[in-house]
Amino acid sequence: MTERRFRPEIEGLRAVAAVLIAIYHIYLGKVSGGVDVFFVVAGFLVVGSLLGRAQRTGRVDAAAYLARLARRLLPNALLVLSLVLVASVLWLPASRRSATFWEVGAAALYSENWALAAKSVDYLAREDAASPVQHFWAMSVQGQFYLLSLAVVLLAWTSRWPIAVVRRRLVLLLVPAAVISFLFSLSLTASNQPLAYFHTGTRVWEFVVGALLALAIPFLPELPRGLKLAGGWVGLLMIVSCGLIFPVSSTFPGWIALWPVAGALLIILSGGSGTRWSADGLLGSRPLVYVGSVSYGLYLWHWPVLTFYLHLTGRTQASLLAGLVIILASFGLSVLSTTFLEAPIRRRGELASRVRRTRRVMLTRRTVLVGTVCSALVAGTAGIASSITAIAPIAPVSVAAADPVYPGALTMTGELPAPPDVAPVPQIEQVLAEVSTLNSMGCHQGLLEPDLVLCDFGDPESDVTILLAGGSHSAHLYPAVRPVVDKHGWHLVTATKSSCLFTAGAESMGLRRSCEEWNAELLDHLAAKPPDIVLTTSTRGVGAEEHIPAAYLTLWGQLEELDIPVLALRDTPRGSFNRAECLEVNGVDTTDCDVPRAEVLAPADPSTQLVDPPGNVTFMDLSDYFCDEQSCPAVIGNVVVYNDRHHLTEAYAGTLAPVVEPQLEHLIRELTG
Repeated sequence: MTERRFRPEIEGLRAVAAVLIAIYHIYLGKVSGGVDVFFVVAGFLVVGSLLGRAQRTGRVDAAAYLARLARRLLPNALLVLSLVLVASVLWLPASRRSATFWEVGAAALYSENWALAAKSVDYLAREDAASPVQHFWAMSVQGQFYLLSLAVVLLAWTSRWPIAVVRRRLVLLLVPAAVISFLFSLSLTASNQPLAYFHTGTRVWEFVVGALLALAIPFLPELPRGLKLAGGWVGLLMIVSCGLIFPVSSTFPGWIALWPVAGALLIILSGGSGTRWSADGLLGSRPLVYVGSVSYGLYLWHWPVLTFYLHLTGRTQASLLAGLVIILASFGLSVLSTTFLEAPIRRRGELASRVRRTRRVMLTRRTVLVGTVCSALVAGTAGIASSITAIAPIAPVSVAAADPVYPGALTMTGELPAPPDVAPVPQIEQVLAEVSTLNSMGCHQGLLEPDLVLCDFGDPESDVTILLAGGSHSAHLYPAVRPVVDKHGWHLVTATKSSCLFTAGAESMGLRRSCEEWNAELLDHLAAKPPDIVLTTSTRGVGAEEHIPAAYLTLWGQLEELDIPVLALRDTPRGSFNRAECLEVNGVDTTDCDVPRAEVLAPADPSTQLVDPPGNVTFMDLSDYFCDEQSCPAVIGNVVVYNDRHHLTEAYAGTLAPVVEPQLEHLIRELTG
């Protein structure tokens, strides 16, 4: 082994990664790739440290290793988690507490990444606001790798063999792990990117390449100074530019993660260039080294400070000044918690390492026990709090069409004025707990499942069959269509799937494989059993970016070849915040939860801009039933419109039945002559 020495440029690299993460989160609302740099550095340091200590002492001391991890990781982490618990009780709305408490518990047990992975395949859960501890997913992956590293070194180590043999055994274990993990990352990112982002298996290779570099460095030739100089700057540029040139939030990890990983490896390889004009000279400067020494705390603090600020101010993004204050506040909290909590605990551990062996063993075991108990206490408290505050799902509240007290959509065009001083329905508690009828009946396919699920309603022997197809925005039209179908004795078939648009181009928001299979099966079904009308949505996008995707036009052309008419409804407005939660916080009488029309809808229905619209498609624009000329209210006609950012309550969707009915009747008359 090479002599252990402090490498200031690595501490500075940590500083750059932490600051990049904070800046991208606060100002850009996306990720930077800085976490991947942390992973490489962690792999480089931990395996080298484990093997170096084993060589010096003749054994792998698992208890001492776990004690060092506990002293390094737990003080700051458990402090942040404990304060998030308190702050959530004080400041978060009741509807968000249970999920937040659950994630606090997962974070305390280093399993937050798996909690978020489970959330990523639950479409309804994905609509939840980001929790104040969501960033602990990276700490969880890192903690899991630390345990895996211990297991691998224990497997490879034997004091009877030369250190060179142990190195070779480690390489033989780590190289296949890196290859398998990288291939798994490519595969899962292509099929289910949201799940891949949080999956430990897709990230292991990033740690392992850092570990392999640590094993290889003693045998690598000294690089020329010029090559070190160039390599360091190229590596730093790669790290800083990653979040700017790649859509990291929607494409990571996959092959793009090679970019920041390679940047980190270049910087580590280029260390010791011997000039202050080098990247390692900059990274090894005193200010960056100091920031690096508190970078762990900075990472832990910045996200809860940001999320609570956004919630308390009602903003969706921090201003330039507010963001600077958040960064400074997070840095200050990091300095305080590192200086007065983490550092004293770590110093006590260093002093304990100098006492006689029996005393040292006792103190080491005590450290591991105390760390385990403290983590369990935080996790247990959070779990109990989550159970107490959980909101049980309920069936949606319905409103009769053209109800004079709750006219809903009919109010917007003056068809049926809403009486004043009437409490809106559903109650906010009901809105927040609502589970749609199609979901509760098992008629709405999930995120990952590719199989087509069809459900029949109305009269299956009717001469008229309407097929409702598409994603969740098609599904939430069911309450508007079902009363019309029942009234006329028609037959309704539903074919809907979460985050899967009914297209010929698999615009499936990262879930391409399951959505492609689902679309193909649905198209085969339509060819075999063509309905009289396919009812679906016509647009995508928000505000000025609202458009009709080319994949929609392709699909409608295929349906035209099958002689299937289409009724395509302009998509409902998509807000940038949870409208129901906003009403919970501000009251149902507020206008603070309304959004400007121009922010969510294009000036004109994109279907009116088509040069050559498909001959089999009839377009319908319901936007005036959601928005007036200026804004899109959260409560219309004494009915709450949304149960999250953009999904309709079944009560409000039901009030659209009198609006949809004339168009369906007209089409049916045309079809039947």
